[in-house]
Amino acid sequence: MSYETALLKSIVAGRGSGRVSKHALMLYSLMANTTQSLRTLNYRHGIAVGRSLYRLYAQTRRYTLYEESVSDLVSFFELAGFGRITYRALPNRIGIGMHDTLHLDLGMSTHSFEAGMIAGFLTASKGQLLHVTESTCSSNSAGSCEFHTSNSTQDTGNVAIKGAFDAFVEDVSRQVLRAEEQQDSIANEYYALSSLVLLDSKYFHEIRVIADYLGSRLATELSIESMTPTRMFNTVKRSMALLDMGVAKIKTSGKFDITLQFGRLHSRKEFADLSIAFLHGLLRNAAKGAGMKAKGLIHNNTYSVRFSKSKPIKRVH
Repeated sequence: MSYETALLKSIVAGRGSGRVSKHALMLYSLMANTTQSLRTLNYRHGIAVGRSLYRLYAQTRRYTLYEESVSDLVSFFELAGFGRITYRALPNRIGIGMHDTLHLDLGMSTHSFEAGMIAGFLTASKGQLLHVTESTCSSNSAGSCEFHTSNSTQDTGNVAIKGAFDAFVEDVSRQVLRAEEQQDSIANEYYALSSLVLLDSKYFHEIRVIADYLGSRLATELSIESMTPTRMFNTVKRSMALLDMGVAKIKTSGKFDITLQFGRLHSRKEFADLSIAFLHGLLRNAAKGAGMKAKGLIHNNTYSVRFSKSKPIKRVH
């Protein structure tokens, strides 16, 4: 059984290993839609996962018409944490509406993975190539995300990615400063499935640079460098937790140590590397001249990263 199939089975059976915030899912979705080539890769990844999902359901289902399979696809997204979903299943057109996705105006559509999943599932069900377009998106001024089958792939053209980054960081900053527990959440397994595309070796360096940049932008938005050490450390913990960048444990006596611990589904070194890049960006200004070093440790299905510096971080005036 493949890793992806194991994740799908856990969601379908309702045996998830936990939940992550929708902001964490949006972070990976945003990075995976940065360029047209990444969006295409993300869509194709979704197609492969969607095909696997159909094969999983087909082991115990017998569909007379392919439209009958749509209810199982919708059920999967609901189990994954997408909330209320409506659909219309006609012989020549399938429409699916997701109403509880994160409503955050980024000026761009961000659900190329979901569009790919729907396309892959329906293609496998019908035995005929189908494309899926996200016609409206809650990340682009719409009240819901609407997907429908089409005759061609969606060409989103160039997007104002810097504006999308800025809008996302501003919202994350507000969430972190509120210090409230996130109510909306997504299954950990779905989060892992959708983020695998970012580990592609061809794009990984680019993604790591983006993670560093977003960490730096969040630090600026939060004004981390002007915080007292105690407040700064608490803000770092909340930021990393909200975006599922690892559980941060911080020691400030003597050396300054941060240990990031990752759960089983994100214990791969590549995921840890993205968190390291994000944390470097987050602390860069506050730790000017400190020369942070990172050392990776694997223990009990977690990947821990220890940052250390020779002297405590001081408040920068």
